[in-house]
Amino acid sequence: EWAAFHVTAEGETEIIHMDDETISTIEGLGSAGRVMYRGTGRIHTVEDDGYGSSALQHALDFMREYDAIQEGHRAIFVLRDWNQYIDTNPPFIDDQLSLFEECITGNQKTVIMLSPSRWTPEPDQPASIPHPLQAYVRTAKYQLPTKEDRIGLITNELAYYVNNAVLTPAFRNNMRKIDNDDVESLADATAGMTRLQIADTLTMSAALFGSWKMDFILDEKRKSVEKAGFTLIRPSSGFENIGGLTPLKSWIRLISKRFTQAAREYGFIRNIRGLLMAGVPGCGKTAIAKAMANEMNMNILMVEATNLKGSLVGQSEAKVHRLLEIARAAAPLIVFVDEAEKLLGKSEGVHDGGAHDAVLGQFLTFMQEDDSGVMFVFTANNMDKFSPELVDRFEGRFFIDLPEPEEREEIIKIHLGRR
Repeated sequence: EWAAFHVTAEGETEIIHMDDETISTIEGLGSAGRVMYRGTGRIHTVEDDGYGSSALQHALDFMREYDAIQEGHRAIFVLRDWNQYIDTNPPFIDDQLSLFEECITGNQKTVIMLSPSRWTPEPDQPASIPHPLQAYVRTAKYQLPTKEDRIGLITNELAYYVNNAVLTPAFRNNMRKIDNDDVESLADATAGMTRLQIADTLTMSAALFGSWKMDFILDEKRKSVEKAGFTLIRPSSGFENIGGLTPLKSWIRLISKRFTQAAREYGFIRNIRGLLMAGVPGCGKTAIAKAMANEMNMNILMVEATNLKGSLVGQSEAKVHRLLEIARAAAPLIVFVDEAEKLLGKSEGVHDGGAHDAVLGQFLTFMQEDDSGVMFVFTANNMDKFSPELVDRFEGRFFIDLPEPEEREEIIKIHLGRR
């Protein structure tokens, strides 16, 4: 799918070629006052130009042969999902290289390539930019919206509903009840969602309930995170249902204050990075992690280490990158990785093409440099498999053993109380 535009000196955009989806997008932007355009009536198609099904060659030839100087307008070419074609085969790479070489000679052409997946400068990685083209392509990554972005988006949506005279007075009055604190809470609730997901969720909530319901929005967010292969929960119970483990519970209560604005104003400039728990299986490591999220008033992202491993080259790195991207946008957040040694622990005699070292490097760098408020909780049955530099990233390191007699008594009392 591709589109071409004229951009006039007055700032108007003249459509040369466009698919239906892009036309509707541009029209929506135009109605919002962000883009001005006028159609030329010259819509070029693959069939009209005799290329049959070779849309790729058609797009390349159209862009190369288009004379922006003769037309009297600068030209912007938008190539959607171009990651599927940029490295198809050597002849197409040569055609693209020729086009990019023309673009830098002042011929008033600009090519914008859109890709839903991550492009990397390494030729041996999937969805990579071929080496001959790297000098001509500048990559830009769109991050998930920050809290400030989400507040701005929600505020604009709210203003639209409140000021839209077409809507019923009752609905508009409901929306007027949403104050700045509610907007901030909604911004926290939509952390980790894309702009489109946020707008769709707010619209569905308004349509179904006549207002923005927090439970509905949180449920939609959970579904969006699950599509990425993770589980996002907000546990309903805390330490009252956890028997024993007193030293660990005391440490969690102590460090929970570090994620507050008061702690930062006092002088704590770094958040706690992580908690590492090793020990006997079935002794409460997962339960204490969930209770910890409740005590710290944070969501917890549940991750199975095996779900982050991929069989193809670069797949594990891409999954971990997606996890860290979601976690940063959804912070403050606890990321719980169960049996983490299966992902980050060294396995003797296993050759994975460097995937283990690449994934480990992603975690080490993120835990060292990111300060968005992401706290990692790892569990392991065998901590000896972890490298020393990874263990050093965790401020909290606890061994979870079989419960002592007084702890067993406390656990039994909890279960009797439920019955």
